[in-house]
Amino acid sequence: MKIRSRENLVDIVGADLAWRKKELSILIGTVGRYQRQPIIEETLLRSAIPILYAHWEGFVKVTAGAYLEYVGRKGVPYAELSAPFVAWAVRSELRRVGETQKVSRLIGTVSLLADRSTEASQLPWRAGVETKSNLNSDVFRDIVISLGLDYSPYESKEKLVDGTLLHYRNHIAHGRGLYLDFSRYSELHREILDLMETFRNQVENAALMGHYSRIPAKWAAL
Repeated sequence: MKIRSRENLVDIVGADLAWRKKELSILIGTVGRYQRQPIIEETLLRSAIPILYAHWEGFVKVTAGAYLEYVGRKGVPYAELSAPFVAWAVRSELRRVGETQKVSRLIGTVSLLADRSTEASQLPWRAGVETKSNLNSDVFRDIVISLGLDYSPYESKEKLVDGTLLHYRNHIAHGRGLYLDFSRYSELHREILDLMETFRNQVENAALMGHYSRIPAKWAAL
């Protein structure tokens, strides 16, 4: 589905979160039924952690990419874009220029901020949002800020993401042991779902309020 409206954005993000929540619900329910069978429980927990991480990374990637596409398709003039989205456009231009030191190759980038300020913006939404296959708090912070969203709701959860979810996921990926009981996994499961819900709400509210623009009231009404 092409994301041309807020309704499209809400539908895509909502559907993506729904199937992930359903799969994770089935998974935690299955693990819970084997709490009194340690070997089976441990095996299931080793499987559950990478899947929980995959849904965390996948949802952030899909949702961030959907929002970037939504803003990109609106064609907001460069002069009216909020700073984070201007940065997306400038970075795209600089990547096309490459590492050249020729001033002539940089003229197009400079004109983007000057002569072309009233043109409809062209954002690199087709390339999606890069999570680097390792969505730690540093990568996530960069994504959140690059979309003009508030990172403060996530600051207290950095240890959870880096020190627990990624720590266990990396241990499992490298064939190491995992010492995690069902109650701790349940807590982690709930916290990660809460983070996903928070991110969803931020993106949907930003689209509704027109926060991608320096003139939000104008674009929110469209």
